[in-house]
Amino acid sequence: MFLRLFFLPLLLLAIASLAEADGGNIHITGNLTAQSCTVDGATDFTLSLGTVDRADLPSVGSTANQVGLNIPLSCISGTKVIIQIDGTSVSDNNTVMVNTGTAEGVGTQLLEPNNRPVPLGSSLTIIEKSQTSEVITLGARLYRTGDVVPGTVNATATYTLSYE
Repeated sequence: MFLRLFFLPLLLLAIASLAEADGGNIHITGNLTAQSCTVDGATDFTLSLGTVDRADLPSVGSTANQVGLNIPLSCISGTKVIIQIDGTSVSDNNTVMVNTGTAEGVGTQLLEPNNRPVPLGSSLTIIEKSQTSEVITLGARLYRTGDVVPGTVNATATYTLSYE
């Protein structure tokens, strides 16, 4: 009897260790963002190129009436700021936005701080290492694309800021 009582728990323990274990995978997901800057104030801007005389655009490729745009930011110091500008470009030049106004033979360009035209749809590092307060400085101007017919000039672009 003593042997039975002694071996019975050992037998049960051996049988329990032969039982099959169940398991599975644990998947962990999420997103990490770097919202290191915010635009101070309004996020939409309207620029006026004013009135331009046809004589101010003597040939295809000539430009007139450059104006500035400042986008103020509050940032965590050291943030890299990247801008992408999207819009509809003329067929042969992705730096010239289509005029949706009534004038013909003209488009508009947005400009980097060094006055180079911004290629639409491309990302551009605009600030390499930010301070806590920054200003993105862009420009806009009229650009002759063909035979000029007087009228209104309108164009719309969308800007997207990303941060690293």
